[in-house]
Amino acid sequence: MKKYAILLSLLIVFGLTHAQTGKRNSAFNFMKSGNLLKAKEAIDAASENEKTINDSKTWLYKGEIYFEIAKSPIADLVKISNQQAADIGYDALLKAKELDVTNELKDDLATYFTIASEVYFNIAVIKYNEEVYPEAGQLFDKSFTIAGINGRIDTTALINGAMSYEKGNVLDKAKLNYEKLAAMNYESVVVYYSYANILKTEGDTVQALEVIQKGRQIFPTDFNIIIAETNIYLETAQTDKALANLKLAMTFDDSNPTVYQAIGTMYDIIFNNDELTDEERLAAFDQSEASYLKAIELKADFFGAIYNLGALYFNKGVFYLAKADELPYGDKNYNALKEKGDGFLLTALPYLESALKLKGDDYNTLYSLKQIYSRTGQTEKYKAVNDKLAEIGTPEQQ
Repeated sequence: MKKYAILLSLLIVFGLTHAQTGKRNSAFNFMKSGNLLKAKEAIDAASENEKTINDSKTWLYKGEIYFEIAKSPIADLVKISNQQAADIGYDALLKAKELDVTNELKDDLATYFTIASEVYFNIAVIKYNEEVYPEAGQLFDKSFTIAGINGRIDTTALINGAMSYEKGNVLDKAKLNYEKLAAMNYESVVVYYSYANILKTEGDTVQALEVIQKGRQIFPTDFNIIIAETNIYLETAQTDKALANLKLAMTFDDSNPTVYQAIGTMYDIIFNNDELTDEERLAAFDQSEASYLKAIELKADFFGAIYNLGALYFNKGVFYLAKADELPYGDKNYNALKEKGDGFLLTALPYLESALKLKGDDYNTLYSLKQIYSRTGQTEKYKAVNDKLAEIGTPEQQ
């Protein structure tokens, strides 16, 4: 009798275990037949039962089922989002990997980690298109991390994450992603351009220049990289290097008005450097004038070039008027220099008036016109710009 009792007990235990294993297998079969609701119900039960909770296959199947839910509209029916389904599925796959000490499920896990990475990538794209940029960045990062489980470096997920973070103004995380990509010598101008801009925002122009110069090694003729490097040279007062870069950029794109305007600005800076000789300054004036005129020829409504050319003529007028004031009383050259100075102020006038038509509340334009109108006795125009200046206030007040 004891033997029969033992046998009966064993049969009961086996029957319970088989029932739970059967539920797990039923979940798999439901998934294969496309009945995800039944599959979810069965695998949730199996993953909570003490007989199958520590079985790696239970968690593999749960991962598979939940990622199938994450990829389909059925997530709405089970009252979870696609992302929540993916999160549950991912945690299940990690649990399966932990329990699979014999690597029996290695290939199956590799397959579903690849699917998991793709699912998170696709959800990230949806978030990006919805302009939920920080969340998109996190999801792209998760896609990148999961790809790494299979030993794959998904640079597409990494750069999309960086751009998402940058758009979402999460610059510390964007910087980390760009830093990783730059370390891989990733061939995208965006990496070096954006990474350098973030470093500049942080005030680190030294490292920003290093990043841009690395970008230039990879893309030696890229216009945007050259301009980015030029801007750093400008910010760090390396005028000669900035000018050399702009001349190089012009050889790649001689129809870009911005380049000519920037070259004009470089020579403008040289012209206004009173530590140079008059000959050097006047030679720089000629170069600046020619560059601004070319920019305006290419883009007739280019406010920056129009205003700068007016300011250049204005400053040359001031240059000659200052020369006249330096002369001793009664010097025969006084009238000639004064006349020359006033002539350049009048030359500046139509450009500054054109600039004002393009941007009617620009303080610098209004202030320059006020000075010219005052000097030339144009009372009504003087009063109009003076009133406008009072209305808009100084740049500090704006």
